[in-house]
Amino acid sequence: MDAAPSILRHYNYRMVNHTRPSLKFPTDVELFDNFIERLAAIVPLAACFPYPPSYVHFNSKLGDRKVFRPTPADIVALKIETLEVHCVVITGRGVVCIDGEYVEYWQIQETRGKRFAENGFTRFERGKGLIRQVYEFVRQ
Repeated sequence: MDAAPSILRHYNYRMVNHTRPSLKFPTDVELFDNFIERLAAIVPLAACFPYPPSYVHFNSKLGDRKVFRPTPADIVALKIETLEVHCVVITGRGVVCIDGEYVEYWQIQETRGKRFAENGFTRFERGKGLIRQVYEFVRQ
């Protein structure tokens, strides 16, 4: 997000930060995901999340129906470690059937460039509480 101020000025946007609640209740993840979904329907959004260890090696083509799904080790690491924060742009959402299980996901544009996944786009599982912040871009 370091480059954001100059980009925002150039395109005449301001950025509104929304931080996920502390997950005191089981429904907090679902409520925040629903909030993100409503926002993404009307304004461009960037999202930031702690970089799970297994995401470093994830590089899937969209055509093979893969979705990044955090491992149990990722979930533990997210709770007890300080991980590098990674930011992406949310470009959509969807659901896919993987081995008979329906998996909801965010479609994201990666900041790692076009060589990552499918020309820089991939899928990221919803409902795991991974996204900690979203940035709403509002035209001034």
